[in-house]
Amino acid sequence: MGRDWLDVGKKRLIYLEFISGSAGDLFSNMCGGASVGTLGFGGKDTFKKQARDLASGINLPNKTIVQFILEKTMNDERPILENYLQNMLLTFVLNNNLKIEDLNNYHSVWMSGHPHWNNNEPMVEVIKEKVQNIGWDFLPISLIPSTRESLAWTLYFQSTPQYILDYKHKVKWKSVDPVNLIIKDEREELYDLCSWFNNDIDKQIFDFVYDNYREIRMPVFEKFYTKRRDWLDKCWDSCYNIE
Repeated sequence: MGRDWLDVGKKRLIYLEFISGSAGDLFSNMCGGASVGTLGFGGKDTFKKQARDLASGINLPNKTIVQFILEKTMNDERPILENYLQNMLLTFVLNNNLKIEDLNNYHSVWMSGHPHWNNNEPMVEVIKEKVQNIGWDFLPISLIPSTRESLAWTLYFQSTPQYILDYKHKVKWKSVDPVNLIIKDEREELYDLCSWFNNDIDKQIFDFVYDNYREIRMPVFEKFYTKRRDWLDKCWDSCYNIE
């Protein structure tokens, strides 16, 4: 069994599990990267303006490594994830020229994953057990399209409505739909949502990420939604909107 050998105070692992295309990397930047007390890698430089449809988010330190760790964790009794999380804290200390005791100033660690890494099955319960082994708190989040428009946003990249619906029915923890708020341009509502998870969101960083992403994605989304409206309506009406 894993143990807390680093001793830098109890942390909270925020695990974001999402289907590709549902704006998980964007949400990780606004909710995790913009949080003063949340530790993550890869997207902390959120003031670097992105110029492509696919945003890069924060993780530990990237999806390739996290995927490998989680795949091993799902099928191995050894404390792989427990030791990995604490080693990543040490990596953060090294990369940022900090002292180990400076980690006491951080309350959360952010990690993101996809259900298709585990044969489309959620990994939440196993991760929860591993995190509790080292005495940390655990907060799982999933991103689930809840409107015709946010479903269309997700389908632009990949997936099928049936796949999204199947995953939706497996989620027994908190799920949110930030895409719907982005499409409706409800900035303050989205800020409040992010603040529900982390109450130390830097508004300047949040606004930069929000504006940058809407500037890039909304023209693409509107063109796609107009061009494929009949098909998207069929996806919603014939499958996704049926419980």
